[in-house]
Amino acid sequence: MNLKKYMHFISSFTVNKDEIKGVYYGGSIARNDSDEYSDLDVRLVVEEKAKKNIIIEQFIGEIDNISFIESKSDKFA
Repeated sequence: MNLKKYMHFISSFTVNKDEIKGVYYGGSIARNDSDEYSDLDVRLVVEEKAKKNIIIEQFIGEIDNISFIESKSDKFA
């Protein structure tokens, strides 16, 4: 997996969406010890009143074949 490619996509996806307040990475990317087998753990911080399901659907629609939603609730996905 080309992590830089996906990090660029995430940046492009979030940059002009006012309801997205931040992005942070977890796992090996955050620890700076990723390798060619690493996955990309990402969290999007959105406004309380944001339509989270729409954001998730748009995001997944762009990377459908490689995304995995660990858990989903009203507060996070």
